[in-house]
Amino acid sequence: MITFDMIGLVWVTNEMFSGFVIEVNAISVVNLITSVGLAVEFCVHISIAYMHARGTRQQKTEKALVTMGSNVVVGIACTKLLGVIVLGFASSELFRLYYFRMYMCIIVLGVFVGLMFLPVMLSLIGPLNEIDLALFSKV
Repeated sequence: MITFDMIGLVWVTNEMFSGFVIEVNAISVVNLITSVGLAVEFCVHISIAYMHARGTRQQKTEKALVTMGSNVVVGIACTKLLGVIVLGFASSELFRLYYFRMYMCIIVLGVFVGLMFLPVMLSLIGPLNEIDLALFSKV
């Protein structure tokens, strides 16, 4: 999802900044492929915490966000943000366009999907463990 959102966001930013257009080339394709790996990093911690939690879907989602939400924000998003902000001051247009703008989009989309979209989807249709199914089938 983040990769498809990334393609859409690149198109929107191309429309906004018509003089600085990101074209489809080897660099942008590599960045799109890299976004898959970074997307996993934003989502996997919440997903694993959800699977280890007990209770209803809503309770499991809340526990996952309480235990891992700050780790995703501080440990993943902020460290990547600090590393990417430096690229915004690069003298090369290549770095500002293909690395700074694209990686900022990846970080923003990763935080959105990992901390907002994924928890909502898990609370609605997330899987329940066998123990949770056994407990709630008796109620």
